[in-house]
Amino acid sequence: MYAVDYNGPSPPRGTGYHRYQLLLFVQDDSYVEPVLNDGVRGNWDLQEFVRTNNLCNRLVAATQFLSANQNAA
Repeated sequence: MYAVDYNGPSPPRGTGYHRYQLLLFVQDDSYVEPVLNDGVRGNWDLQEFVRTNNLCNRLVAATQFLSANQNAA
């Protein structure tokens, strides 16, 4: 089993609401762990990840939520 560290929502101030998605896939032994740069997770390519790891039709759960930075700009 593989997992990446969870980084909680942290949208920049004054940018409104941001959508965050959590996806759970069934994976097999051919899984290729993604190389993530914590500074640019927003540029991560989900479709490429699904293709690379043969995860088409293997999504078992998903949820999403909105978050905004309520601190004054």
